[in-house]
Amino acid sequence: DAPDRTPVLWSLSLSQGASQPSEVRDNLTLGTVLEASKDKLGLLTLVDLDEREVMWQEKEGIGLTTRQLMVSNGANWFVSNEKLRRVEVYTNDGILTDTFYYDLANGSNLRGLSPVIVENTLYISQGRGLYAFDISEADSLNLLWSKELTYALSSLAADQNAVYAGTRNDTDEANVFRLDPTTGGVVWEATTYEEVSWEPMPPASLAIRDNKLFANASNTTQAFDTKTGERIWLSEPVVCGEYDSSAGNVLTLDTKSIYFTKASCVVSVAQASGKINWLMNGYESKASYTFSAKPIVHNGVVYAVNSFLWGIDAKTGKVLSRSKNFDVSQFAYIHEYKNQIIVWGANLFAYKPVR
Repeated sequence: DAPDRTPVLWSLSLSQGASQPSEVRDNLTLGTVLEASKDKLGLLTLVDLDEREVMWQEKEGIGLTTRQLMVSNGANWFVSNEKLRRVEVYTNDGILTDTFYYDLANGSNLRGLSPVIVENTLYISQGRGLYAFDISEADSLNLLWSKELTYALSSLAADQNAVYAGTRNDTDEANVFRLDPTTGGVVWEATTYEEVSWEPMPPASLAIRDNKLFANASNTTQAFDTKTGERIWLSEPVVCGEYDSSAGNVLTLDTKSIYFTKASCVVSVAQASGKINWLMNGYESKASYTFSAKPIVHNGVVYAVNSFLWGIDAKTGKVLSRSKNFDVSQFAYIHEYKNQIIVWGANLFAYKPVR
């Protein structure tokens, strides 16, 4: 076993038990905690990471707790409430200032569907519907456009030039789309289908870097030209275990590599070529072996959690640390704040980084 080089710096016990998802903006982290009643699953909870205390908690329950559903522009939090089929706007003080009810097809969101803010525009999706809001006016939503795709969305990414959407069709039809950020019109479409895949699956996650759009679909990682939609490269099958055909979870990028988790593995792929740099399989650990949705990279170390917090050398894939502290939430989200590794899992923990 690897040594524990990530001791707990501090922790905050949340009486109802923390859950995913969570998001960090400035000194605040917004997440959900479990509530015993089946009618209140996932209570939104805001924590001050400097004061290490709960600032507020809403009482109605956000609904599903296994998706990352919120994003912040610093002044407000924008939350996709699947239970009520609406977007909600909260101030940092916990005041609900605006709502917008989804009017397109219903459907549950996936982990790659985190809302995205680009300057003063919020992109958020639900089912087959994609929505763009102007959020420049304080505490309110101004709908710019909405678009209904043929299939429910599976992933979302955006920058100043474009919006990219992946859809949940498992055929050889187009399932990656570049959209005009001002109108929602389709600029190009592409497919992640490839015969080397064990079975066709939709793009579970998207990420943008320079002129490349990266996607994880089935057991491959792929890169597309952002201008033309042409596929630049296709990785070898990324297989974690004998029968694994799953797509990798949410993508994390540094300057040269792509990192993601899938099943019991953490994987690094080269951005330039699609070459698999390394694959670390934590199945032999005593932890629940499925890794969380998204790793982070801090000072050359990849951090991922599967009940234990792992620190992995970003260049070599060597395990540098595995925490002694056992967190029963294997799907915890990880963040870095003031040289602390923040893990919102069964409770809220701050760990000392390896470097």
